[in-house]
Amino acid sequence: TSRALRPVGELARAAERIGQHELSERIPVTGDDELGNLANTFNQMLERLETAFSEQKSAFAKLEEQYELQRRFTADASHELRTPLTRIKVSASSALGGTEGESDLKRALEIVDRSADDMDRLIRRLLLLARSDAGQLIQGSQDVDLVDLCAEFQKPAADGEPAVQIDAPEGPLFVFGDPDLLSRAIGNLVENAVRHTPSSGHVTLRLASDSDEIRVTVEDDGEGIPPEALPHVFERFFRVDSARSRSEGGAGLGLAIVKSVAQAHGGSVAIDSELGKGTKVTLRLPHKR
Repeated sequence: TSRALRPVGELARAAERIGQHELSERIPVTGDDELGNLANTFNQMLERLETAFSEQKSAFAKLEEQYELQRRFTADASHELRTPLTRIKVSASSALGGTEGESDLKRALEIVDRSADDMDRLIRRLLLLARSDAGQLIQGSQDVDLVDLCAEFQKPAADGEPAVQIDAPEGPLFVFGDPDLLSRAIGNLVENAVRHTPSSGHVTLRLASDSDEIRVTVEDDGEGIPPEALPHVFERFFRVDSARSRSEGGAGLGLAIVKSVAQAHGGSVAIDSELGKGTKVTLRLPHKR
């Protein structure tokens, strides 16, 4: 009797060794009798459990990653909003103190006005990224001629800023998309290039195409970006120089918005830069079909 029940004992001991973290273990199958069929069935159940636990673990890891991204986004947004709010509070409190003259009161109101504008721009950008996260970035699409759209960004050198030159073909280059979003994305690229290029430098907005895509390239010979910063430039709130204030370097959302707009239109964006020599950013968009 004990010899006949030995396989049953081996099954029981093998089952005891299997737990949540040892689901990869299998019960040895010997023979094709009832005990062999039982072991096979048990092993199949273990395989299904192992797969289910693996999928659950992967899903939980993704949730943790999303939670961390959301936490960082909320913390960064709160930090960015705190600066203009502090300026508004200080200026308003000073004005309400009643000890300043008319010129000081006017200066305080000007600070409040500029700070409110900063907050408005930041909130609009945050809402745009929130729509992107929800998959609702594009509100309406139409034929957009990128040659016409890019022509709006040409400007001469003025006020200590370099000129922006356009290099584009004569004929139209159409994409199907949201003209406001495309204008915002290209405008962000031009704004970044102008901000980091001296007045004696050059900023060129170039258009080119082939049978599959249209390439919008903004190239400058400005200060460039350190190689260690390049992998992070499309991250939200990332600044190449963390010591910059928002007035000097923006909130670090411009390139993140460019990436979101590109992806929403089925395109992509890439950057190439060399410190001290300049930067080239290329926005790729599919041709209108």
